[in-house]
Amino acid sequence: MRLELFERFVKHGELTLVDAAGTRHRFGSGTPKATWVMRQPNTLRRVLTNPALELGETYMEEGWDVAEGTLTDLITILRSNMGDLVQRRTVFSEFAALVQTWNALRASFANVRHHYDLDEELFRAFLDRDMHYSCAYFREPDMSLESAQLAKCNHIARKLLIEPGQQILDIGCGWGSLALHLAETVGVSVVGLTLSWSNCASHAPKRCVAVFRTASSSACRTIARTTDSTIAS
Repeated sequence: MRLELFERFVKHGELTLVDAAGTRHRFGSGTPKATWVMRQPNTLRRVLTNPALELGETYMEEGWDVAEGTLTDLITILRSNMGDLVQRRTVFSEFAALVQTWNALRASFANVRHHYDLDEELFRAFLDRDMHYSCAYFREPDMSLESAQLAKCNHIARKLLIEPGQQILDIGCGWGSLALHLAETVGVSVVGLTLSWSNCASHAPKRCVAVFRTASSSACRTIARTTDSTIAS
């Protein structure tokens, strides 16, 4: 069924697909031309299940490569021939998108548990004392980590033109370090969103008024409509 999709839709340009077993399959004709080589058995299934995400993810994981032609040639062929298929909305595709979304949410929670719901002492061993997890802003090479994180917070506040009394949404708030800094220094109200039970249940509530654990994009949009600025930290 997967190969039938290429047979049916690839009409502009020539795509040669080499599966994980080494078998070559040719579709279409003309230019551009590209040879798409699958390095792992499940790569093609993943790409076809969720092209918008998995095409890039599997490439970074070295699940596929381009042997002949360029990466641009391959992307051009895929977009020009199958772009409408990815965007087409039918009853089935809506159901598939719903299932895909729930699977993505389950994976997101699993990833967060694996990376963040660990002993707090581990993070304190390499983070600054306020537990900022995102990158610091080293304006000078000899700055301390604490100073660089403070510079990051102040830089964000300046870029967003944050003013006292505003409502701020911090998506991925972690332990609430940025939220607390903005609330204390600028005088704003911050709502933090996190996927981590560890962040939400243990540390952040001791420092912040409201921290929500959610992966719902609709929840983010609902909250964002009531705030003045949104930060994805």
